[in-house]
Amino acid sequence: MLFKKIAIAAAVATTLAFVGCAKKTEDAAADANAAATEATAAANEAETAADAAAVEAAPAAEQAATDAAQAADQAADAATDAAGAATDAADAATKAPAADANATNATATDAPATEKAAQ
Repeated sequence: MLFKKIAIAAAVATTLAFVGCAKKTEDAAADANAAATEATAAANEAETAADAAAVEAAPAAEQAATDAAQAADQAADAATDAAGAATDAADAATKAPAADANATNATATDAPATEKAAQ
C-alpha cells in the first residue's frame, strides 16, 4: 500500500511538472511570436524609410546628371573651338612668306644692329 501511495505521488508530481513545463513552453512561444512581429514591423519601417530616401534622392541625382551633361557639352564646345584655332594657326603658318635667304648670311658687323633691333 505504501508503494502505491508513493507511485501515485510520483505520478502526480510528474504530471504537475509536465504541465508547468508546457506552460513555460507556451510562454516562450508567445514571446518568440511577439519578437518576430516586432522584427517584421521594424523591417517594414526600414523599407519605408529607404523608399522615402530614394524618392528624395532621385531629383538631386537627376539634377547632377543634367549638370554633368551640360558641363560635357561645354567641354566639347571648347575642344571644338581649340581645334578650330589650331587649324587657323596652321593655315596662317602655311601661308606666311618664307624667310629671306640673305638673312642667314649676316656678318659680324650686323650683330650689334640686330641686338639693338631686338631690344
